[in-house]
Amino acid sequence: MIDLKLVRTNPELMKDNIKKRNLDVDFDAFLLMDKKVLEIRQRLDEMKNQKNTFSKMMGTLTPEERTKKLEELKFLGEDQTLLEEELKLLEKDYFDILYRLPNFLDPTAAIGDDDG
Repeated sequence: MIDLKLVRTNPELMKDNIKKRNLDVDFDAFLLMDKKVLEIRQRLDEMKNQKNTFSKMMGTLTPEERTKKLEELKFLGEDQTLLEEELKLLEKDYFDILYRLPNFLDPTAAIGDDDG
């Protein structure tokens, strides 16, 4: 499996690796999708934390405050559903490229068009 941490911190290594292998992989598109996937996942985590915080405080609220918080939770849930759908669609293309990324070449491997 590809070390995504290395790919994110030093994308030139992967670009060079793709070039050496003569592969047709849109790595720049992958980097953009990777950034977007990370952003969406982070936002979803924030939403889940927010929902958990709301749930914990519900017992301490007045009926009016509870009604207001429930309404906020409803909208938060709708936003969360939309983000999850967006993530699902994005991940299809993201994983398609990720699975085509080559492993890094051994530094002692010969570079060329053929095996011999």
